[in-house]
Order: sequence, then C-alpha cells, then structure tokens
Amino acid sequence: MLYLSYMREGTEARYIKRLDRPPDPEIQNRSELGEDAVVLFINSEFPGMEARISTQQEDSGVKDQGSGPAVDAVISKDGKPIIGAQITTAEAAKTKAIKMKELADQPFVRVEGMKPQDPKIPKALIFLDRKSVPKDLNNFDFQRHPELTIQILNGFINSLKFDLAQTKNPTEQRAIQELIVMFEDEKKKYIH
Repeated sequence: MLYLSYMREGTEARYIKRLDRPPDPEIQNRSELGEDAVVLFINSEFPGMEARISTQQEDSGVKDQGSGPAVDAVISKDGKPIIGAQITTAEAAKTKAIKMKELADQPFVRVEGMKPQDPKIPKALIFLDRKSVPKDLNNFDFQRHPELTIQILNGFINSLKFDLAQTKNPTEQRAIQELIVMFEDEKKKYIH
C-alpha cells in the first residue's frame, strides 16, 4: 500500500512538473518552420500558384464568415484562394486526433478576402515529422529532402481525397480532382 502511494505521488509530481514547464522554444520554432516549409514548397515547385502564411484572423478561424477551424497557410492560383492548409508538427496522438476531427467536421473553409457568395475552399491537413523540418530554410532544396516533401504532398493528397468525398458539387469535384492529380504528379518526382 505504501509503495502504491509513493508511485502515485511520483506520477503526480512528474505530471505537475510537466504542466509547470515553460513551452519549449525549439518545438514552437519547428512548428513555425513547418508552416514556412509548406509555403516555400508551394511557391518554389508550383508555378502559377502562390502560398502565404495565414493572417491572424485566418489562423484563429474566420468565424464571422462561418469558417470554423483555423488554417496556417492559404494557397492561391491566379490570385484566388484554392486551398486552406492546417500544418502541424504535433506528435501527440490526442492533438492529431483533434485536428483530424476538425477536418472531418469542416472540410471546406473561408479565408479573408472571400465574399459570402464565394464557395468555400477545401482544407488540407498536413502532418510533418518535427525531425524532418529543417532548422534553416535558406537555400533549401526539396529534392535533397524527399521525406519532408512526400509528407507535404501526402497531406495535400489525402486531405483533398477526403474533401472530394464530402462534396456533391460538380465544379468543386473537378477542381479538387485537378489538384489531386497535380500533387500526385509532383510526388512521382520524389519517389525513387
């Protein structure tokens, strides 16, 4: 009995110590670098497309327009938003499950600049292994880091396939199918 009490106190003490610990700046930095890596990838590998980090309002969700879940990056083509991306380096299963539920609950989102009559855009959820996210993106070559590149592409492909199954709108279906083909074609370059 005394042994169990000791174990319980030790477990509680470790738990409290973790809660009191300040956030790890390395983890936060890698999370932001993951977002930057996705933006850089789109901007460098897909001519005609432009990616940007989301605004503060988009990052917390454009609630007044009914977007719900937040996005970390917005991908546009010809100046028009086409994908909202949630990017994470989270390793905790619970955090990943929450993000997947958000995608399942709301696979289409609105971003700033969209009019109420504009159709929502598909949301992509991109899980990146924190260890594969570089500490420095200056002169970064995605060809030399296929593991990160494939994680990014798989995130887009898998999410868009899910989004495709959620819409009955033929225009949205065609647009999503074109994006899936584009990302799948790009992925072929990185599989050897």
